[in-house]
Amino acid sequence: MSVWLQECPTCGYVAPDISDGDDRDRLFVQTERYAALREGPHFSRRASRFLLRAAIDFARDDFERAFVNTLCAARDADDCALGEVASGLRKIASRYLVGRSVPSVNLRLMSLDALSWGCS
Repeated sequence: MSVWLQECPTCGYVAPDISDGDDRDRLFVQTERYAALREGPHFSRRASRFLLRAAIDFARDDFERAFVNTLCAARDADDCALGEVASGLRKIASRYLVGRSVPSVNLRLMSLDALSWGCS
């Protein structure tokens, strides 16, 4: 997971390949909202990258990718033995899909996984 996303050391843009950003991404990473997200607090650098990417995805109206990246941050919280944080991130992730059709079987399984963690 630690190599799935790159982060620009200058502007903080996060993507699987930081050279793929466009003008819309560039404008979003210059906002105060993004700067506040970069500042933290963060329990791990890896989770921070996933949450920053989820914010970019959300700004692009890519709710499925925002869901997946937030869920990755939740899994990192699990790895850090932060169960309550992981549960909260799963709830946030599931909100990205509320009221939207979930086309792929894989995404449906991931959403069930996210919701089932809240049942334990």
